[in-house]
Amino acid sequence: MNWEAIGAVGEIVGALAVLVTLVYLAMQIRQNTKSVQAAAVDSANSQVSKIREVIFADVDVANMYRRGNEDPASLSQDDTIRYRLLIHNIMLALSNSITQASVSGLSESMSQVELPILGRVVATAGGRWFWDTYRHEFEKSFQGLIDDLYLDIYDEGPEEVKSAA
Repeated sequence: MNWEAIGAVGEIVGALAVLVTLVYLAMQIRQNTKSVQAAAVDSANSQVSKIREVIFADVDVANMYRRGNEDPASLSQDDTIRYRLLIHNIMLALSNSITQASVSGLSESMSQVELPILGRVVATAGGRWFWDTYRHEFEKSFQGLIDDLYLDIYDEGPEEVKSAA
């Protein structure tokens, strides 16, 4: 066997080794992507679950949440702050969940799961008050999503959107 033949065999073996390595790396990347997606879903679900826990674990918080949803003007100054922060946390958790679904490459249906929850929040008098007052504290894309929910629920947009039209 001459040196050219040995060199050719070496090149073939090297090419095969590179190919095997690339296939292995592709499999590892795919597995890592699935792990990242699962972690994103778990994180988003955990945030929403923690907020729910706070509401159902404490009768005073549940009462304040109910009263705030029905008539936010009936809340004391302290309860108004607590209610605003609670709704803000709910909206941030749902916004994060939707963003995580989008950024991590999950299907759009994963983010669509949150829409009924968002709809229930903004369908209340307190949710409407919160969104009309604090919508500017959220990303534009999330604002658009909530504004679309407003159109579905109220056949009109929030105050800021209506006044700009």
